[in-house]
Amino acid sequence: MRPKQRYIPKGCGEEVTREGVPAVVYVDRDRTSAIAYRGRAVRPTWNYMFKNSAQMEEYIDQFFADVAAREESKRKRAEERRAYRPALKPGDVLHTSWGYEQTNVEFFEVVAVKGRRVTVCEIAQEVTETGFMSGRARPVRGEFVGEPLTRIAQPGDTLKIDQVRYAWPVGGREDFHCSWYA
Repeated sequence: MRPKQRYIPKGCGEEVTREGVPAVVYVDRDRTSAIAYRGRAVRPTWNYMFKNSAQMEEYIDQFFADVAAREESKRKRAEERRAYRPALKPGDVLHTSWGYEQTNVEFFEVVAVKGRRVTVCEIAQEVTETGFMSGRARPVRGEFVGEPLTRIAQPGDTLKIDQVRYAWPVGGREDFHCSWYA
């Protein structure tokens, strides 16, 4: 099977690029139309006909400026992620809060920190019922109920536990709302 290739309309003989910007625009000056691709994309970012050449040139310049700004933003975010070091230390408690028709809460205690890798273990909780099928959950430090998990810390000292749950520091709070049904 042949790999897909970019569609370049007949008449779009001019290829416009900018130094250091991962994008290309193919221009048909006779029809004042252009088709643009960002990065290695096979599908066009846009494919337009313009009222006049000035409008087309302005749009192309703005496209390259936007792509360059996006690339710079991606570079800065990646640099910040690489430089990030968590403020977590062993003994800190993290909590999750998730659910659709109920609010599930779990607590995790930090066991070890090495660089950005944080090892946590789920800990027990005490639940005090405060209303119909709802209450306040408090962590029980040192009472481990699960196997240790090692995760990469994200800015804000957040850990992605699994596809649904994110854990973040309790921040001095003593208890958290939870609810259940059946």
